Order: sequence, then structure tokens, then C-alpha cells
Amino acid sequence: MSAVIDTKNNHFELSEIILKRENDILTKINHPLIYGSKNNSLSFDKELRELDYIPLSELILEYQFNELEICDITKQICDVLKYLWNKKLIFNNICPESIYFNIKERQVKLVNFKQSSDTRLDYTTTNHLSKISGNLHFISPEQTGRIGRSIDYRSDIYSLGALVYFLLTKKFLYNEKEPHKIIHAHITKTHQKISSINRHLHPVFELIVDKMLEKNAEDRYQTATGITEDIQQLEDIIRFNQRVENFELARGDLLSKFEIPTKIYGRTEEKNKILNMVHLTANSKSRILLVNGYSGIGKTALVNEVKKPITEYDGLFINGKFDQFKKNIPYFGISQAFIKLVDYVLIENHSNIQRWRDTIIDTVGDSLHLLTEIIPNLERLVGEQEKTYTNLDTSALQNLLHKTFKDFISCFKKSGNPLVIFLDDLQWADQSTINLIKYLFSDIKDQNLLLICGYRNNEVDSNHPFQISINHIKELGIKIEEIALTNLNKLEIVSLIEDTLKRQDKEIKTLSDILYKKTQGNPFFTINLLENLHRKSLIKFDNFTKKWYSDLKGISSEQVGDNLIDLLMEKLDDLSSVELSTIQSASVLGTSFKLSDLKFITNLNQKDLIAACKTLIEKELIIPLDDNYKFIEHDLDQELDSHFKFIHDKIQQASNESIGAQKIKSIHENIASHYIYQLNHDFDIDIFDLVFHLNNSSKESFTHETIIKYNEIAGQKAYESSSYQAAMNFYEICYSSLLDNKWEDDYDRTLRIATQLSENYYLCAQTKKAEELYQILLDKTKSKEDKAKVFEIQMNYYTNQGKADDAIAIGSEALKLYGI
Repeated sequence: MSAVIDTKNNHFELSEIILKRENDILTKINHPLIYGSKNNSLSFDKELRELDYIPLSELILEYQFNELEICDITKQICDVLKYLWNKKLIFNNICPESIYFNIKERQVKLVNFKQSSDTRLDYTTTNHLSKISGNLHFISPEQTGRIGRSIDYRSDIYSLGALVYFLLTKKFLYNEKEPHKIIHAHITKTHQKISSINRHLHPVFELIVDKMLEKNAEDRYQTATGITEDIQQLEDIIRFNQRVENFELARGDLLSKFEIPTKIYGRTEEKNKILNMVHLTANSKSRILLVNGYSGIGKTALVNEVKKPITEYDGLFINGKFDQFKKNIPYFGISQAFIKLVDYVLIENHSNIQRWRDTIIDTVGDSLHLLTEIIPNLERLVGEQEKTYTNLDTSALQNLLHKTFKDFISCFKKSGNPLVIFLDDLQWADQSTINLIKYLFSDIKDQNLLLICGYRNNEVDSNHPFQISINHIKELGIKIEEIALTNLNKLEIVSLIEDTLKRQDKEIKTLSDILYKKTQGNPFFTINLLENLHRKSLIKFDNFTKKWYSDLKGISSEQVGDNLIDLLMEKLDDLSSVELSTIQSASVLGTSFKLSDLKFITNLNQKDLIAACKTLIEKELIIPLDDNYKFIEHDLDQELDSHFKFIHDKIQQASNESIGAQKIKSIHENIASHYIYQLNHDFDIDIFDLVFHLNNSSKESFTHETIIKYNEIAGQKAYESSSYQAAMNFYEICYSSLLDNKWEDDYDRTLRIATQLSENYYLCAQTKKAEELYQILLDKTKSKEDKAKVFEIQMNYYTNQGKADDAIAIGSEALKLYGI
């Protein structure tokens, strides 16, 4: 079944692009054990069978491979993998269906390169079980998308281990049937030992296979040569019946590639706590987990550990991140999280989508339209919703929105299948988000929802609205746990550097002391400093001694400021002008961005832009959020788009700070113009994002009418979403953009905007500003009806504040308009 990409106005088959990409890969590689069909990659099965090659998946059913044959097959596959890795390709598809074997010739052929990828660029971008590529019994933990790390060549090593295990035992690694249980097993479980299945096999085979099947890529073999040499030694042992006392694994691994491990150091207690929270929430009351610490401390990496137990429970994990430059956009992180949740549903089959649609409509009811403003893609799932409840006062409207959100969330969780929501950088959250969190956890009986809140504790004091809301939730008796992350200690930094440089000696201890003094154990700072030192050849591999060495004197004298941004700026200095322009423009777009938007604002052709993005991925500055980036260069019609995000907000900040103030305004202007054009041509554009760029531009290319028009739309949407602070900001811009003679020449619009602004002033407790505008309104309004509306706003404000006497006094003034 071919994949279908949904674009704005059409659908097109992705299978043709995938096929073209595979054929392109096959034209660039030439190895006797790789089969490239003379016709196309879909013809390989028929052609290979004519040459007496049979897939291992069939042979295993009727043929018993002996140990020497399995050794030979393993060596042949390693030879192909070594060739592919040197070509910077990961095969990504080692399984019995993709390897054919000729019994007479004793030769393998590898086929099916549809999933192959660049060794420098591969990321699994989906958590949806149905969209994970490959035979689930042979994928690596990285390929599951559940452990928060990129895929490199060592993923092939794990899959090879699973294949050899299968050939030796005729069993899969795990005796599970359901996809989520297979995936969970790859991540957390230990496979049955080969010796317990077949005690007649040589015990060294078990050692080699277990090494290939390590959960952490750093603990596996690191090269194909290392595997080949061990297999060759085993072959000699079996053939000549040699005795073995201590078999030393991986002696042939050449560790010349500079790789910093991605595993988590020094967080055992915190990791256990976060996993326990998932287990408790799965069958019990809803909970909040606070994860705080300085920037770069590892909050996101720790929270990613949640994906492992979530897989076991077949639950859902969604996440959203607030943006340091977009603090005033209402529900920014919440919107991100639930857009992902809806996208997750939309890639299921038709019957499941219909089931979800019916469940949501039945559960949420007539107020569903309130959510489509915050979750734009929700309409694709439930259809266009009729607006109801338009005459509610602000308090009732806010309560209804919150209840609607809670009902919507209830559709995605149940006993045994929890929903985990991770909201990161809540120190930048808007007030409407904080109010929603407070409401969601006002019911002590609610179950199966775990909200993980990541924030920088140095930016959230006791008076911060988020902290005030958390204190209120605690008073209600809701279960709240806290993890306060601190810097790594010296021993943990030593372990990180030992694993990176594959050494354990006095020099490593000295190097660790130097780096610890410079970074104080901040993980992100330490990793970037290590990369910086390697780029400057202060850490390098000696090909003669086959060891990593560090220039301790040079490193000690290396000037490193206390500011991580300065170090990241150096990383940007290594980029070409095209790459730098690309990442600078991306930093203005936001924490995440689309390739199509980048193309417009950079004015680069598609080929150069894709090349720049691939370099930025390779240099670990950005990461893809979908798989389309792998296929775009083969999409001649340019209908595919791809989404990316910055690996860390500090990289976005450094990129943004490397741009001059005037250029930033110019980029904002280009983005706003682009979004306005798209909006006028029926594209789905987030109005809040549009006005963010519009209001931060130089505004030279925009008329007063344009500024007022889009800010008023944004103000109304924010008001309807109970985001009064944002609405107030938008209406202020509208009002200040009106011309001096606005009351005379543009009365109706001026009255509408001023009235809305005065109400939002009241709702945001800006009483002085509200009173001043209130007097202007009473002076300028022309009719009793218009004046009555102003009185009504003020009456509602005083009533909601519990100031009954003031409300009555205003009501009396209003009645006088009608002679009462």
C-alpha cells in the first residue's frame, strides 16, 4: 500500500518518489552482494528467484543453516554494511525478507533500499506504530522513535544481531504478537539467551550476538570490521575445534570516529521517579510532574524516557514547547501538542479515523468549535463545526472552553492507557495556558492524565503565575511530584568523556577537571565544548597508536566564556553564507519551521536550500519533524514540504542574536507578507503567527489598513479563546494604528475596536487604562445604544469583581439614557 501525502489542494502518491529515490541510491552504489534490478526495484524478487536466490524468510522454514554457514552469511552482510557506511548510507532494513541466499553459491544478496538513509541525517520522526518502517522484529530501539535519539550505522548492527539470532534459533528476539509490545521489548526487555534455546551452539556465538543486541548503541560493536574479525575467529574455533577460555570481544573495532554518547548520565534516581509516575497514572489518579533546572541541564532528554513505559501501556505521548520570542501567542505550546495528537489520529486507517471522530463529537458536543480555533487541524478530523454559545459572558465562555478541553482530552485516555502531555519551557507560557492547566487539575477524581511541566526554575519565582497556579492545585490535593535537575558532578563528566574518547586513564581525569571548571557540569555546555575542541583539533585521533589524545595545554588556555551563546556563535562561524542565512531566517520563523516558508524568505532555490538544511542537520543544529526531508530532492513537482525544529532553544537564540536588528525586522516583514499572501489564497495560516511577524516587522511595506485588519482578527480569536492578555495587546495595536481623525472619518470601526479594547483592559485588571478609554468612549459615542454598551462593559467588570455598589451606580447612569 503506497503512502499518501496530504497537501492543501491535492493528494499525490509518495510511492513513486520513494521508488525514484531508491533507484537513485542503487545507481550510486556498486557491490557484488547488492542486487539492483535491471528494470526497477520492484522486479528484484522475480529476477533473483530465477537466479536461485531465495529470501531467508522462506529458507529458514525448510533449511537448517549450520554454524559455519551462519558465520559466512554474517561476514558477507558485514562486508556490504562496511561498504554502505563508507558511502554514508545506513541500510535500515536488515531482516529475512531483504536478504536473499543462494545455497549452491553460498552467497547473499541485499535488496530493498527504500528505507536506506544518510548516516549523518537519519531520525525517526513518528511514534505511530503503523508508520514505523520495517519488520518490527528486526528494528533497533532507535528506529522505534521512542528513545529520543537519532539513527546511525549502529542501528544496522542491532538488526544484524536480531537476524543472526533468528538464523541460530529460528525464533524472533521476543515472543510478542502486538506491535506495541514488540517495540516495548526492543527498548526495555532482555531476549532469551541462545544457549537456553539450543545448548549445542558454540557459546561464543551467544557472546557476539549479545554484543550486537545491546540497547545502547555505544555498547554494541562500533564497526563492521569488529564483528567480522570476531566471527572469523569463531569460525576458526569451530572448524578446528579449538578450546576457548576467555574470548575478548570487539578487539577489531577501530574507534576513530568522534561520537559523544547520547545516553543519560547521572540521572538514575530521577529516571526511576519519572517512570514510576507513568505506572501510577496508568491505572490511577491524574498527576502533575514538575521538571525544572537551568537551560541545557537535560530536562527534555529525561522526559523522553517516558516514551518507554508509554509503549508498554499502549498510551499516548504528546508534547509542546513554548517559544521565547512568541510569549504572547495564546495556547502556543498547548496548540502544538494537540495538533500532534490530531495528526496522530489522521494517519490511521479510515475506520479508526471514523471511530475517533464519532467519539470526539459525542463526548464534546456542540462546543467543539471552540477548539478548532486553537487546534486548526481538528476540522480535518471532525469537520467544520457550527458556532454556538456566541452570547455568553466572558466568565461563562472561559468556563465552557476549559470544560470543552477537558472533555476532548478524556477521549484519549482510559484506565490502563494513559495520556502523557509534556509542556516544555513553561516559564514562557501565556496566562490562558496557565489558567487551563489550573482548570484541568481542579477535579481530584480525574484519572489517567500525566502532565509533565518543564521549566527553568531560575526564571520562575514565587510570584510567577505558573507557580501560583501550581500552589493552588496542590491545595486541592492533586498529586504533584517534582524533579529538580542540577549539573552533573565530576565523576559523571569523567564517565561522559571516557565513553567519548574510549579511554580510562589519568589524562582523561585531567581533561575532565579542565572541562568541569569551564562548564560546571552543565551537560549541553559540556557536549558543545567537546565538539568545539574536536573541531579545533585540540582533541584528535592518533592513527599510529589507535587512540584519542587531547592537547591539555591548549585546552587549558582555550578561552571559553560563561555564556553558552558565545560558544554556539563559534559553531555558526563554521557555516557557509547560505547555511548561515538559512538558520538565521529559521530562527526568526520560530522554534519549528517549514521548508516552504524558508524557501520564500531566503529566496534560495530548492536544491541549495535542501543542501543547507542537510548540513544543519548533520551539524546537529536542527532536526526534522517528518520523513519528507529524505524525499524532497526527488520530488520534481515540489509538492512535498518538510518541517524542522531547532535542537535546542539556545541554538535558535544564538542564530537570532547573530542577525542585526534591522535585518530581523526585514525577515519578519518577508514572513508576514508570505503569510498574508497564503491566507488570501485559502491556505491554512495561524493568524497569531501572522500578526506576530507583522507586528515585529518594520511595517514599511504594510498599510495601516493591513495592520488593523489582521490584528483585529487576531484580537477577536484571542478573546473567544479567553486569552484576554493577548487580545488586549492586539487591540492596542489596532487602536494605535487608527488615524488621528478616526472618530470622525471611521466611527463604526473605531467604536468597535475601542469598545473591545476597553473590555479587555478590564479583563486584564488594567483598570486605569480601562477608565481612561471608558471616558473617551462616553464622550465620542453618538447614540444611546453605543453608550449603553460601554456602561454594560463596566457593569460586568464591577459585578465580576464583587463590587455590587459600583455596578448599581453604573447601571443607574445607563438607565438615565432612557429617562429612567
